[in-house]
Amino acid sequence: MTIAKRILILAMLQLTGSWGFSQTDIADYFLALPAEMDGDWDSGPTLSASAREQLIVAARKGYSTVEGMILLDLRNGYLRISGSDSGERVTLTMVLFRQEDHSALIAIALDENFEQEAENGGGPATDHFAFYTVEESGWKDVTKKIAPVWPLQDVYIELPRKGTTIPIYDRGKTKKIAIWERLGDGFISR
Repeated sequence: MTIAKRILILAMLQLTGSWGFSQTDIADYFLALPAEMDGDWDSGPTLSASAREQLIVAARKGYSTVEGMILLDLRNGYLRISGSDSGERVTLTMVLFRQEDHSALIAIALDENFEQEAENGGGPATDHFAFYTVEESGWKDVTKKIAPVWPLQDVYIELPRKGTTIPIYDRGKTKKIAIWERLGDGFISR
């Protein structure tokens, strides 16, 4: 078989998704977030489907937006949107991990930064964190199954832009208290 034929076959497999796993990227998952998930979170941005789409279009073009700063790294399955909520800095971070069967595992963290509020410990804190799988029936919270220790309180969970290791800090990010490392379809703590 010639090199040209091999390249053509590989390109067709890539385009048709015949590799046996989804070609869906982190931007697609962000756009598909169910609106009712916003109600599960105590605070943070509530974005309509059209607002999410506008953010992704701007991010794909490399623009920052009025609604907030967005960092979209499709290659590494990373999305971070920062904005302001009543004077506090709010950040939504989503990371796409692939399971052993190539299905998606989505980690979502909603962080607040209380730099001005000493009684809250100052610095960043994770207000909401969860792992989700996306199935035909919808988004399924699998945090208790995937996270090595749950629940955690008064911490900052730093989702990685590169790699699969998740450091856990105390509130304010002054001391690393744990590291979650990817093992199989879950994480272990060390």
